[in-house]
Amino acid sequence: MRNQLASLIVLLAFPALLSAQRNNIIKLDLHAPIFRTGIVTYERVANENVSFLLSVLYSDKTQEMSNSDYLTRIAVTPEFRYYLQDFAAPRGFFVGGYLRYQWMRSEQLSYGYDSSTGLSYSTGYTSKEISTFGLGINVGIQEVFKDRIAVELFIGPLWNSGDEQRDLSDPTSTEPNERFKPYVGYFMRTGVNVGIAF
Repeated sequence: MRNQLASLIVLLAFPALLSAQRNNIIKLDLHAPIFRTGIVTYERVANENVSFLLSVLYSDKTQEMSNSDYLTRIAVTPEFRYYLQDFAAPRGFFVGGYLRYQWMRSEQLSYGYDSSTGLSYSTGYTSKEISTFGLGINVGIQEVFKDRIAVELFIGPLWNSGDEQRDLSDPTSTEPNERFKPYVGYFMRTGVNVGIAF
């Protein structure tokens, strides 16, 4: 009888325990695949107003949204988030701050010039690699439906290192990291994420 009573208590308490333990969310960015990019984010709720996130980005030889012929990117982004609503995180409006480490490899098609024929020709791809560090803030909103499905929208500015400017005293010089733009210097980071809370 004692074992049956204990089993009944566990069965009755199990849904409440599951609900109480849903302090974790795994999310995928919905618009990243348009640019052949994958972004996965893990969010852990620390208390009623605060959560911590870790995002990983991978993009393999994309041609869109960059000045390179091909650009490969890997980025890791730890984030702190503060929820502004009266109800508990991870629901409601939030403000956040984050750091970002990013590694990129650019592949650019180079050309030579044959003075005897007056024609240009391809000399193949030249590659260049760079590591950058960034700092940003964002604002957004997240809702959790049926205590399980998380939907999130956010936007905010990000500054990344690596934006080497051209030498203004030499008009023939070019910006050495132009091929990595817009992912060096300032740009806007946005996200449309859907995830599972557990």
